[in-house]
Amino acid sequence: MGALKEADSSKWINTLIVIGACIFGYVFNAFLLQLSEWFDLEAKVPSYVLISQIVSIFIGFGSFLYVLKNKQSAGYLQEVYGELTKVIWPDKDSTVKLTISIVIGVAISGVFLSLVDLGIKELLNLMY
Repeated sequence: MGALKEADSSKWINTLIVIGACIFGYVFNAFLLQLSEWFDLEAKVPSYVLISQIVSIFIGFGSFLYVLKNKQSAGYLQEVYGELTKVIWPDKDSTVKLTISIVIGVAISGVFLSLVDLGIKELLNLMY
């Protein structure tokens, strides 16, 4: 069971690192395109969009390798996964019941605050 849990743990952690690296590369590409817009780099540098995309891919891949090979981050992510396996998640029925009760409570609060606002508005209209 321990070996299976370890393999499952590394699979989830690697997936998390890949998703994070993709997001980081995408944000870096958006930053480079914004720089292009600010400084008109597309007119000054031929194939700027292609270059920015290639650089973003390398940055994303580099961040993936850095986090994967860094012992501190790998240990931290192992601890996070271990703690998440200990969490007792609510079942579907209790989640639905709690969600409905929260929606009803927010609706009642909204109606109450709207009535208070309307009353204060009418009171101020009478005074002024």
